[in-house]
Amino acid sequence: MNIFDIKGPEFLMLYTVSTVGALIAATVASKALATSGREPATMVSPLDEYELAVLSGGCQNAFFAAIASLTHRGIAKLNSYDGRITRIAEAKDLRSVERDVYEKLASTPQSLRWLYGQVKGAIGRIETRLAAQRLLVPDDQLGVLRAVSTLIALSPLFFLGLPKVILGAERGKPIAFLLILMVVTLASSLFFAFQKRRRTREGDQVIEHAKISNSALKVNYAAAPSTLSPHDLALGAALFGTGAMLTDPYQQARAAVAGGNSSGSSGCSSSGCGSSSCGGGGCGGGGCGGCGG
Repeated sequence: MNIFDIKGPEFLMLYTVSTVGALIAATVASKALATSGREPATMVSPLDEYELAVLSGGCQNAFFAAIASLTHRGIAKLNSYDGRITRIAEAKDLRSVERDVYEKLASTPQSLRWLYGQVKGAIGRIETRLAAQRLLVPDDQLGVLRAVSTLIALSPLFFLGLPKVILGAERGKPIAFLLILMVVTLASSLFFAFQKRRRTREGDQVIEHAKISNSALKVNYAAAPSTLSPHDLALGAALFGTGAMLTDPYQQARAAVAGGNSSGSSGCSSSGCGSSSCGGGGCGGGGCGGCGG
């Protein structure tokens, strides 16, 4: 029996099921292709809290980890309602992202959105290092990952939808519902065509190990962040995000920064993290990953 001779309702069901299957297969392919190819013996050295922040949740995650650390030390003061921050004390012995943020702070209130725009390029250098270490999908794999997963997602449209539309038009049959489903397929495939830079499987393992190793920190970070050292606070923000705090003072500030990013991503440069956006995923939790997951 010719598959294109199936009646309309049955064919629409077949097309829908095929599309769902193709999207699942494209997701699986994306994860399968996100591998570094590194042998276990050549794994990278331990990452610091800001490298973990970018790997875990992207560049905005690292930015807010630094903001949390600076405000916790009394170096800066954040107005969580209008998303403006002010430098209120001098500082030294700051770590990478903290130093980048501190150097742009002033004694008059500044918009966090503007501040993030000033430092995201510097934070993006961390993403470049992570990609070089194959913890984030490198540029030479990202294009392949996008192309393969997009073609898989589009396969029902090319092999089922288009032939049926042509045949239906020739026979004078109604094709409106099928065209709608094809548009949905095309729209869904855009997720894969423009997907953010994500963690490799090795990057996922690094983050999973770091979260397990710091499970006790998660409890204290959520319940009593003010009792933590600046390093532990930054590490907690890096791994679990500021949203993990029971009383999150950065909720509106995060929304203000995200609102200034027209792409809706946590990109580390003007065109996103590297050639795309971070990760994970979630550049949010999980993302650029991340940058991922």
